[in-house]
Amino acid sequence: MFDYSFPTDAEQIYERILAIDPKRYDQTRNHLDGYVSRLSPYFAHGFLTLPLVRDALFMSFRPLDCYRFIYELCWREFFSRYMARFGEKAVCTEQEARKSDLPCLPLLPDKIKSAKTGLKALDFAFQKLYEAGYMHNHARMWAAAYTTHYARTQWQTGARLFFFHLLDGDLASNNLSWQWVFGTFSDKVYYFNQDNINKYSPAEFRDHRNLIDKSYEDLYEDVFVQKIFVDEVGARNPFMPEPEFGEIAGDTKSEEEVLALLHQHDDVIYFHEWMLNPMLVDEFDSDGKALKLFIVDRDFWVKNPASAKRFRFMVDLAKNIPGVVVYLGDPAALLRKAILKRAETREPLRVYSQEYFSENVKNTFTSLRVTRNVNLKVKPFPWLVPHLPVVPNRFGKFFKLIERELFGQHLPLASQMWRK
Repeated sequence: MFDYSFPTDAEQIYERILAIDPKRYDQTRNHLDGYVSRLSPYFAHGFLTLPLVRDALFMSFRPLDCYRFIYELCWREFFSRYMARFGEKAVCTEQEARKSDLPCLPLLPDKIKSAKTGLKALDFAFQKLYEAGYMHNHARMWAAAYTTHYARTQWQTGARLFFFHLLDGDLASNNLSWQWVFGTFSDKVYYFNQDNINKYSPAEFRDHRNLIDKSYEDLYEDVFVQKIFVDEVGARNPFMPEPEFGEIAGDTKSEEEVLALLHQHDDVIYFHEWMLNPMLVDEFDSDGKALKLFIVDRDFWVKNPASAKRFRFMVDLAKNIPGVVVYLGDPAALLRKAILKRAETREPLRVYSQEYFSENVKNTFTSLRVTRNVNLKVKPFPWLVPHLPVVPNRFGKFFKLIERELFGQHLPLASQMWRK
């Protein structure tokens, strides 16, 4: 069965890169017990980058053998590009007119929260989401379609549930994927039937004669034309979680302690939640004297709550950064206080970080840029394709823009082989 473990030790993570089998991925990735890389949580938090994994693959395999794997990586790049171009608000609000007029409620059905929908594969997927912080990508599509179309729940509620639990959740990939299923970031709604579950699930999850054991045509007629409830979901309640900061209370320094450390250093590397890459230390800290500071942005996580296991995963991942200091609070306010404490007699504080597109990270950088006595250096985000003049609103168009740069002279053969 699928491995739901996600180690935070650097060596074990790098071993996963070496173990990637792109051919097996191509053949089995849609199956719940098929092969996937299990790297998404490390991409989401910037421990690994897409270019790093792409380059590692190309050192071991022919580009055409990696075509499908790279194609799927590009979905993450596409969602991130869209958020970078249009902002956080764009991924949190509906981007297009709805493709259906089903009435949806902002309340989460209890049977989803308790993983008791009656669909065996879906209940297993929800259980693993709550226990391990992960759900197979194909199951995510089923879960989103069930939640929105069949259980008539607003996509924002489902996206919030996923973001709270997923170790790999980021606003762009999570919210836009939900909108893709719901039909506000795609040409049509996505839905599924029991045959689809049976095709891609192990035997114990296959079923017949249930509420979705119908043809696609009949299911579409029932759900989207006749607007028949496929499943009477029963009780619903608001899903209003709180960020479970208590999990990392023993790992964080107080503001007083961190300000004292900042006063002792002229250089600080500001690690945020989306750039926990220990390799950046070599780039930013050639003499080994910089303070490595991971600031968990309290305001962001109050707006977008996460589970205890999510905070534990992030902090343990950050511990691969030599000498890292962890602080929970407002990064802009903390750094401004440190700068004021230095007074005019000290050299400017040199702050190094990496670009990201959440409003909180952008606002932190803006605040530092207009503050006296600080030199800020922000490394560009590590894109698969660095220079892209436009960002279309469909993945197919996006991939065509970058396909040739990714595969170069191998493109015709690679694309022909994959499309067979």
